Amino acid sequence: MSSVQAAAAALRVVIAQLPKDVVTRLDSDLATVTDLLRETLGTSCREQEVLFEANSLRSGLVESLAEVLNWVERALEDKAAQLADQGAPGEAALPGEVSRKVQELRGKPPPKTSDKDMNRYMREITSQGWAVEKTGGNHLKVWGPAGEGPYVFSSTPSTATNNRKLRALTEQIRKNNRKDNT
Repeated sequence: MSSVQAAAAALRVVIAQLPKDVVTRLDSDLATVTDLLRETLGTSCREQEVLFEANSLRSGLVESLAEVLNWVERALEDKAAQLADQGAPGEAALPGEVSRKVQELRGKPPPKTSDKDMNRYMREITSQGWAVEKTGGNHLKVWGPAGEGPYVFSSTPSTATNNRKLRALTEQIRKNNRKDNT
């Protein structure tokens, strides 16, 4: 993976980490403040005026913050796509389903298994921009930042084969990163 592709992958990680839930929490907190105002001003002649202003401020603030987050997300997505195109001329775009899955998983911690070596390999892989998902059948699916994979491994320690395969993939990623950084 080239440094331009790595930058695109890093931007996609940032997109997954945008604090979208902050807007929802803020809206909930402001609703609580409005309820407290309603209780406090219950007998005041200005109750309706104050509550109207508080609700107007709340909805305007929440809408503005949500809009700004959407702008930031679109700008980061556009830049990541531009960098990915720049760093990989002639490469086919990721299939929509793979692209969505990688976006969804990127930046999340890898699933835990009962094998400490596999856990260590998965942490290293995800730190390099790869995504790991645990399936319902106790398998691990691994996708690369440029759409590689999915590579599938058993997450149970029944045989050492899966551990060796995951270690080999980790070593290949290290080797490719060293090549790209020189």
